[in-house]
Amino acid sequence: MVHTAAGQSSQWSWRPDPGQTTGSVSITANRRTIEYAASPNKVTSPTSGQTLPPRTIRLLPTDAPPGSAAQRSRAAVTMSRVAPGEIFNSAAIAPDGRTLYFCTQRNASQPSGGTIVLRGYDIATGVTSVLRNFGPGGCLLGASGNDLLVGHGLGLQGHAQRLARYDAATGKSTPVPVPRPWDEVPASIPW
Repeated sequence: MVHTAAGQSSQWSWRPDPGQTTGSVSITANRRTIEYAASPNKVTSPTSGQTLPPRTIRLLPTDAPPGSAAQRSRAAVTMSRVAPGEIFNSAAIAPDGRTLYFCTQRNASQPSGGTIVLRGYDIATGVTSVLRNFGPGGCLLGASGNDLLVGHGLGLQGHAQRLARYDAATGKSTPVPVPRPWDEVPASIPW
């Protein structure tokens, strides 16, 4: 983390378990907490003998001393909070640090298979709630104030790739024009 105005920097090492990547990184407006989502980057069969680590959204205080990010952070959300078989997509912390937003994708064998589910996790109470369902495909999140920018429909041939502005205060979602194909968009959409 680099504070551009003060010129100060901090870093924490992250040595993922084999087969694990960081799915998203975001920070609160007061720059006190970093959210990062650690998730498996491949799927293994039950017979492979390899056990991948759980998909987890972690919170790291920016005033934590240098060291291991895993040791200095805490697990806030694990995929045990959602339906079995759902796939984790993306996460973002609200600027005020009170809510973690994350997307999961319903298992294809479930009703509404492939649907993206936007969820909110209240950090103070530990309660997770379903906020809205979007169409099939991957998901990217970016948080600003009470608004969440949700990119969905990623990676699916024949499906429109879309952006939506979700108002966390009202629960209403409005479409946003997509300026270019999603395959040109990076792994996060900060705004």
